[in-house]
Amino acid sequence: MHITDHGPTRKPATSARIYDSYLGGVHNFPADRHTADTISTYLPRAANAARANRAFVRHAVRDILGAGVRQFLDIGAGIPTPDHNVHDLARTTAPDTRVVYVDSDSSTVAELLERLSDPEHADAIRSDLRTPQTILTHRTVRRMIDFTEPVGLLLAAVLHYLPDTDQAHHAVAYLTEALPVGSYVVISHPAAETYPPQSPQYTAAMRTYQQYTGHHPTPRDHDTVQKFFAGLQLLDPGLVDAHHWHTPPAPQPAEPTAESGVWVGVGAKT
Repeated sequence: MHITDHGPTRKPATSARIYDSYLGGVHNFPADRHTADTISTYLPRAANAARANRAFVRHAVRDILGAGVRQFLDIGAGIPTPDHNVHDLARTTAPDTRVVYVDSDSSTVAELLERLSDPEHADAIRSDLRTPQTILTHRTVRRMIDFTEPVGLLLAAVLHYLPDTDQAHHAVAYLTEALPVGSYVVISHPAAETYPPQSPQYTAAMRTYQQYTGHHPTPRDHDTVQKFFAGLQLLDPGLVDAHHWHTPPAPQPAEPTAESGVWVGVGAKT
C-alpha cells in the first residue's frame, strides 16, 4: 500500500520518491506517482531503466562484499527499498559492514534516518556531490569509514544531476583520490544514446521533472561516462548497458548501445 497523501499536507514530488515509485516502493505520494506517470508518457523506458539500475547495484554490491569490502559510501542514496539497499544486502553475509548514505535532499535524509535502526553500522547524512570535500570531512563519514581500508563508493544514478560535466568529473576524481587501493567505484548513468538531451520527448519530460523537483538531469554518452573511471581498472564486462551486467558474453555491436537507457560499470583502484 502506498503512503496516503492528506489534502493540505500533501508533499511535493521529489527525485527520490519518483524513483521509489518506479521501483514499486511504498515511500511515495500522489505527486510523485503523477510526475512519474507523466514522464513515462514521454520516456516509456523510464521505469524499466530504474529497475535495471537497481538490479545492477544489487549485483555490484554483492560482488564487492564478496571481494571482502566491509564499508560503503553511497552518494545519492535515495530512499531505501527493502532488500535493495546496501545494509540489507550485507546483513546476511557480512553483518559487520558499515554504510553511510548521502543525499542532498533533507526530506530524503530524514526518511533514511527513520528507517535505519543500527547507527553503528548504517547512518545517513545530508551533503552534496557538488562539494565532495564536505562529504569526506563530515563527522559521520569520518566515524564510520576507515579510509585506510578498502571502500565501496556508490555513485548510482546521481552524476546526471550535475549538469556541468567538468564539475561531475572533478567530483568523481576527488572522491576516488581519497580511496585506498583495493576500493571499488560503482557508477550508473542515463545514456544520451537512448535519451538524446535535445530530443522533443526528453525536453518535454524534463520540463515536467524540473517543474516538480527543481532538477534537470543530463544524460551522457558512453565515452563521457567511461571517463569517470579514469585511473581505475574497469571490471568485466566493462561499461555496458545495465541489462548486460554479468550476463554471458555476447558479440559486441560496432557501437555501444544502451537498451535499458543506463550505462553501468565498476572500477577497481589498484
